Amino acid sequence: MSRFNQAIITCIVALLLAALAACGCGRGDAVSQPSGECFAIADRFDAVLAGATGACRTNADCACYNPVSRKSGCGGITDKKSADLLRMLGEEFHRAKCNWWVRCAPWACSPACVRDRCGNGR
Repeated sequence: MSRFNQAIITCIVALLLAALAACGCGRGDAVSQPSGECFAIADRFDAVLAGATGACRTNADCACYNPVSRKSGCGGITDKKSADLLRMLGEEFHRAKCNWWVRCAPWACSPACVRDRCGNGR
């Protein structure tokens, strides 16, 4: 490969990396580490999420939650009672000005009860 072609490829790769970094795109991009208070909130969030049953009888028994900890990924859907607790912890995390562990792409949440389990109806 010629030096000219190598230079073009290097420039293209550098431009792509810069564009991805600038937009904050992509599920799972790492960000800076949160403080001790943030770790404590995330631990409580993980405990609620681990105890979430995801059980339902109707679509109204299910709700969405946003991410707070690494274990929560980019959020999800579970039973409404657990999702409400997770939402409150998420608000506490936000008020504490915690940094997110991941940046997630938007997703459409459509809670649905399918065979007695909460999931996305989309």
